[in-house]
Amino acid sequence: MKTTKILCIGNSFSEDATTLLNPMLTCYGIDTLVVNLFIGGCSLEQHWENIEHAKKEYLYMKNGVGNTSGNDKGRMVSINEMILEEDWDIVTIQQSSLLSGLYESFFPEINFILEFIKKHVKKSCELYLHEPWSWESSYEWDAFEGPDDLFEKYYSKDDLVMYKQIEKTCLDISKVLNLKVIPSGNFIQFLRSFDEFNYQVKGSIPLSRDKRHMHELFGRYALSLLWAHTLFTADKSENLYYPDGISELDRAKLNTLKELYIVFKTIQHPGPFFYDFLRLDNYYLTNRVVVKRALMNFPHVLGELSNEFKNDYELLSIAVSNSGDALKYASGELRNDRNIVLKAINQEWSAFEFASDKLKNDREIVLAAVKKGGEALKFASDEYKNDREIVTIAVKQYGGYIQYASESLRNDRNLVLMAVKSSGFQYASDELRNDRDLVVIAINENGHNFQYASDELRNEKELVLMAINKNGLNIQYISEELRNDRDLVSFAISRSGGALEFASSELRNDRDLVLIAINAFGLNLEYASELLRNNKELVSIAVSNSGSAIQYASEELRNDRELNFLAVSESASNIKFATEGIKKDKEFIKRIVAVNASVLDYIDGNWKDDPDILSCIKSSFNEVSDNKSSQTIYESKEHNLQVALLDIGRMSWKDALDACENLGNGWALPNTQSLKIIRNELFLIGIGNIAPGYYWSSIELSRRDALYMRMSDGVTHNFYFQEDYKKTNEYLVRPVRKLTDNV
Repeated sequence: MKTTKILCIGNSFSEDATTLLNPMLTCYGIDTLVVNLFIGGCSLEQHWENIEHAKKEYLYMKNGVGNTSGNDKGRMVSINEMILEEDWDIVTIQQSSLLSGLYESFFPEINFILEFIKKHVKKSCELYLHEPWSWESSYEWDAFEGPDDLFEKYYSKDDLVMYKQIEKTCLDISKVLNLKVIPSGNFIQFLRSFDEFNYQVKGSIPLSRDKRHMHELFGRYALSLLWAHTLFTADKSENLYYPDGISELDRAKLNTLKELYIVFKTIQHPGPFFYDFLRLDNYYLTNRVVVKRALMNFPHVLGELSNEFKNDYELLSIAVSNSGDALKYASGELRNDRNIVLKAINQEWSAFEFASDKLKNDREIVLAAVKKGGEALKFASDEYKNDREIVTIAVKQYGGYIQYASESLRNDRNLVLMAVKSSGFQYASDELRNDRDLVVIAINENGHNFQYASDELRNEKELVLMAINKNGLNIQYISEELRNDRDLVSFAISRSGGALEFASSELRNDRDLVLIAINAFGLNLEYASELLRNNKELVSIAVSNSGSAIQYASEELRNDRELNFLAVSESASNIKFATEGIKKDKEFIKRIVAVNASVLDYIDGNWKDDPDILSCIKSSFNEVSDNKSSQTIYESKEHNLQVALLDIGRMSWKDALDACENLGNGWALPNTQSLKIIRNELFLIGIGNIAPGYYWSSIELSRRDALYMRMSDGVTHNFYFQEDYKKTNEYLVRPVRKLTDNV
């Protein structure tokens, strides 16, 4: 079993967080080494000073308090030596709790520390920012901590104020520095919102031992739950871990913590967890504290809750502050509340749709909605659709919004002129779409506007030439008579080869015009006459420009070996357009696989097992001796690629990255293009000991998923959240590297 190595650069708060982490993960079947570097109250500034001077001032804590033994007991170390002592998989850092709500206190030291860490750990090492929890409001500042009560100065001695500042600061830091966050503060504050763990409620279960640090059992157990689930994706639904020597009563309290963690995890993440929330016990679905938290993350869950919550002013206010459209779940009374509606509109203009009819006729509300998003005009009352000021605000954002204006304003020349600048001409009145000067302006602004001109103006040759000059495809909007005008059609095709599609039948049989079109884009062969699609010279030109143009050739020419060879040489998938006769022509297949072996993936039959066919596949690889290791490897100068002689095992994606990196000398996981080369030029012809199974690629799809290739058929997929793509799956690994620079 691989040991995951975790280094925590912290203080007493990281001590609290990691004391029970190792035994809990062991119970999950996850082997870890957890090392906490401890200096009480240590700030980032102090950490960086210690790194600069390689100070051995950290107490080495291995796998939790009391578990450090032997030579490690009482060992004092520096960050500098510890970063090199192990091949760390995870490193966490944190600011001192008192400074964690002050954004400016993180800089510049956090940048220096991260740069130092990244310089000395492997690329796959994950970096986390640990978010501390707030102190209890009743904490009394001790004189030995300094003359000034900084708890009072920074946070007004209020745990909620401190929590909010820390959470916002850590979130901002994580975004700026692209760091993952361990939300300890968030979880502890969540627990405090329940009477069972609220320190202000008499007889509650204690989370803290001194109003700052965590209780040795309950607080530390809660943090270990959070860390275990945050750092590892393995299934931990059955948590059987309990510290030794605890009573049955304490076990029951820990079970309550586990249950609340599941609730916390569920309401903490939007998206797929929406329905997980609805599957929670009804006790939590009717618990106002839980619902309030849930609405902060997925406000649309309000639609599934009771009418009591839908008519709750505070809960609706939270929901619409996070998603204005949650207004649609509100009671009729709250949809008529000006403050609620304005708050919703401030989030999303589309919330205006769900305002009461009375508020849709309120000028202040309509103005706010249209300023937020001009499309809101469509939900306004008729009175305000005819309000020139409001319509002007909408049209300035996007000309197309004039479609929601009254008929009178769609005939306002100045407004339409404004709308013409961004796709609004199509909604002008019939009178204005027959205004020649306005049409000229519209065409000059965007050639597509020609289609909205009146029938009369779309057949005026001067305007037609102007429109075609802007876009040859405008030929489709002119009369049949003009589409038979050779000069006009020739001009249109010269501007856009696809204009051939809209030429008259007679002109689509004009060889010179078709030649212009297919020279522009081979697939324009589709619009040529049936007679010309049977002209081998023209089809050859089209296929040379776009191999897949062969699909539009006559059946006779789709049975032509030379034309198919031309098409399939460009892309193996073009074999699907060939006749069955070509697909079963062994001599043709032998010839084409020498150029593009991937064609075997697109045709039925047993060609992959035919030794005559396989013998025709050419490989650019040669066996050579690696000048750095003296081992035999495969080398292709054509592809600037070297491939290891053998697989290095079957393992998870992260382990595969590390294993390749640990080989040194530039070895790495192959990308999908390299895997295709390996398949076509090694696997298909039986070279390189390549298995027909799954091989990892270097392509990461998400935090959870990575891309692989099935060597037997070359299939790779790009679907997220499929079980096959989990990085924890174990697939084969074949290292590669560039030939020229071995990096």
